[in-house]
Amino acid sequence: MRWRDGGLVFRGTHGCPVSGSEVPRCETFGAWQPPVAGSPAHGANIAVEPIKIQCRKRSGPGMGEFAAAAQRHAALTDFSRARRSLSLVRDRPGTEAAMPVMRMDADQPVPPALRDAARRLPAGAPVLVMLHGYRYSPAHPAYDPHRHILSPQAGPGGISWPQQLGFQGDPSEGLALACGWEARGRLRHAYDRAAGAGADLGAMIDDLATLAGRPVGLIGHSLGGRVALQALAHAAPGRIGRIVLLNAAEFQDAAQSALDSPAGRMAEVLNVTARENDLFDFALEQLLSRGRRRALGAGLAQARANWVDLQIDDAATLEALETLGFPTARGARLMSHWTPYRRQGLFAFYRAALCHPWALPLGLLRHHLPVRPQPRWSRLRAGPVSLGGMRA
Repeated sequence: MRWRDGGLVFRGTHGCPVSGSEVPRCETFGAWQPPVAGSPAHGANIAVEPIKIQCRKRSGPGMGEFAAAAQRHAALTDFSRARRSLSLVRDRPGTEAAMPVMRMDADQPVPPALRDAARRLPAGAPVLVMLHGYRYSPAHPAYDPHRHILSPQAGPGGISWPQQLGFQGDPSEGLALACGWEARGRLRHAYDRAAGAGADLGAMIDDLATLAGRPVGLIGHSLGGRVALQALAHAAPGRIGRIVLLNAAEFQDAAQSALDSPAGRMAEVLNVTARENDLFDFALEQLLSRGRRRALGAGLAQARANWVDLQIDDAATLEALETLGFPTARGARLMSHWTPYRRQGLFAFYRAALCHPWALPLGLLRHHLPVRPQPRWSRLRAGPVSLGGMRA
């Protein structure tokens, strides 16, 4: 049985042959759409039939590295029939319009410049929304996320999400949207405001996805993960492609509700967790639900075909990522809420998962990752290790 998904013809057999931290942009994929729930591809391992792919020549790993990565992964997974015929084409003229990184706050209308940039995006270029977590505020310069982690250049915290996700200034890289929202104040108030910010963001994503002619990807840390899931609950079907949650400050039942929405049934979610975050998960449960609800650090309560939990302070998980071509720094902390975006090497994985989702289908990840995360408090029982810093 064959079906078409985002410009590729798939056959439901085994895993995708593509690996590596970065791959050339593919023109023939068009706007990527996740498999519809109930289709043969949804949640399944897939193999791409031999096809000819037009690839944009750009900076980064060359085609030799791309082919080597494909061959390496085919050898690792014994999927020898998965082959690709690659041909290079030069950059097309007239694609210089889009600005790689733009600001978009959740309580503001979509700026005209952003609407124009979305209309003129090159074919196949991704649209990503980046969402900060608790204690940031666009209204306060000292806590403005656009001067810190969402800045196009590394700010006071020493890290720039846009840079780490591969947005260096080349218009062909796509469009990265730095989305700010009011996240200061008491945790309960910030948690409630995240729901409203997510609803506003869902409406904006509907508009942007329509203008750009492709689904939008989201990445959010802490309460930014709640904003992303609330956006999913309010967006139109097919407008959101894939979400990466980084130690999301949200509950299992809220995530299940978002996945049950029309948009949620078509999207895919990578839930990045860490046992180093156990104390923060426990505090969320006690402060906001008196222990009656379970945080997403424990994974999703019920397995879903379009959801994968990924514990990034687990040795087996790090081995799996390295096997897939994403070597990641080792070492453990006793407690840290910020490991998912501070551990060296992880952003290469996020970049591939969001900008080239066809290269990392969920079935391929499940094939390599451990079946379930380690139990809560296992990091504390493992012995004394360093404490994480307390800055976001």
